[in-house]
Amino acid sequence: MEYKNRRKIKKTKKSQIFLNVIAGAMVVIVFIFLYSSIIDNKARKKKNKDLFSRGLENIPVAKLNTQEKMKKEVDVVIELINGNGVSGICEKYKDYFVRKGVDVINIGNADNFNYDKTLMYLHTDSYKKARKISKILGVEVKAILKETTRAVNCDISIVLGQDYKELKPYKFLRMTE
Repeated sequence: MEYKNRRKIKKTKKSQIFLNVIAGAMVVIVFIFLYSSIIDNKARKKKNKDLFSRGLENIPVAKLNTQEKMKKEVDVVIELINGNGVSGICEKYKDYFVRKGVDVINIGNADNFNYDKTLMYLHTDSYKKARKISKILGVEVKAILKETTRAVNCDISIVLGQDYKELKPYKFLRMTE
């Protein structure tokens, strides 16, 4: 009888060890799954953040098609002129406008960097287009100046002044940095 009890105890110990190994393997598998999903989630967030900081050449085709549709709806062609002297600010604003469906054909520097306020020069008779851009920029309509004498191939020229940090795009750009 004692022999049977020892055999039974050995069998029970073997089955407990086997169950413990299986339970341990399950715990390891769960941890690997959780860890990989956390890493994947971080990579996905970084990829989404990078979309805002990259140029158009790296944006997926579906995103570009959406922008093309927006471009048709907005139907405004602008140029951005740096009137504040902050390097690279027009490039950042250009990316913002492109995401909003605005066609930006030119960026450059103004004759000087002493512009206190952002100005918009309207080169067409379409105040509707000017209102769209003033809404996107977050400036009042009184900042729009009519200038039809200048031979340009855009609807509106925007001179970014020293107040560029107070404009709607800048607040959005700071959030994506």
